[in-house]
Amino acid sequence: MEWIDKVKGFFAGERRDLTDPEIRKEAFFLLSEIYGIARWDEFAMTVRQTIITRHPVQKPSFAEMEAEMREVHKLFEPWLN
Repeated sequence: MEWIDKVKGFFAGERRDLTDPEIRKEAFFLLSEIYGIARWDEFAMTVRQTIITRHPVQKPSFAEMEAEMREVHKLFEPWLN
């Protein structure tokens, strides 16, 4: 699916601060592209897998990953549920 590649591209690399206005703008642009195509459960699973594989040598701790997923949930879940 094309939207999965867009989501992976957004969350790959360095962790993004979803409270930063510029990052939020990019996030809402991504949301506008996937709205109506992606379901929340598929989206969340893709983001979680991307976060886990972001650092192949040192994976993020469970607490770090959950903190990032809470930020993602607050921003995206109301629109994709």
